[in-house]
Amino acid sequence: EALDKIIPFSKRIIRIDDDPISFLSHSNPIRKYDIIIINSGEPDNYKNNRFLTDRFLKLSKTLLKNDGIIFFPSHYDTDRYISQDKAGIISAIYNTLQNSFAHVTVWPGDMTLFFASDSSLFNLTSDSLIGRIKNLGYYPQYINENYLADRLQNFKMEKLRDALDSFGQINTLNRPILVYRQTAYRAKLGGIDNKIIPALFNVAPRILLLSSILWPVLSLYLWS
Repeated sequence: EALDKIIPFSKRIIRIDDDPISFLSHSNPIRKYDIIIINSGEPDNYKNNRFLTDRFLKLSKTLLKNDGIIFFPSHYDTDRYISQDKAGIISAIYNTLQNSFAHVTVWPGDMTLFFASDSSLFNLTSDSLIGRIKNLGYYPQYINENYLADRLQNFKMEKLRDALDSFGQINTLNRPILVYRQTAYRAKLGGIDNKIIPALFNVAPRILLLSSILWPVLSLYLWS
């Protein structure tokens, strides 16, 4: 009922109430899409994290047209200062997209926008985008010459590129880097959490390594 108020049923809209991964997994590969928008929110839990993994992106890629686009509108503000915690998140998203697509473009702003595609036509400069907008038969309200010129300023793009290149990690189902980084990013709101959470995540791999060494020894002891 809530969705009906936002997206009413019509002949031009097909609304499917299903888990996205389940839907894509059982979709007819003959039917291709121009764009897939990932609007999953912050990757602060395993459920939301699934949609920003190499597995989901490669699954989505099979249902895109040759010049199709993946679009992820994130809620991270990169218009001004980009902290290390924030840089770790957007860098992991960027690396994961790059692992699945040939071209990835990121726009800075109060919402950092990620675009990914295998089409070389997608990798356009801001001047080319502005030129094409002028040739449209209408004047877009937001994506216009003034908007893009301000959003894609050279110093903003350079600052964003430095943040994107700050880490080399890829987010996967088995190694949900984004869940950890999002937890650490939120922890800065509390002084104690900010110290405890990174320590816990740093200790976790050591505990796993120690258990992998001790368990075989303990098993032999118990068997004897």
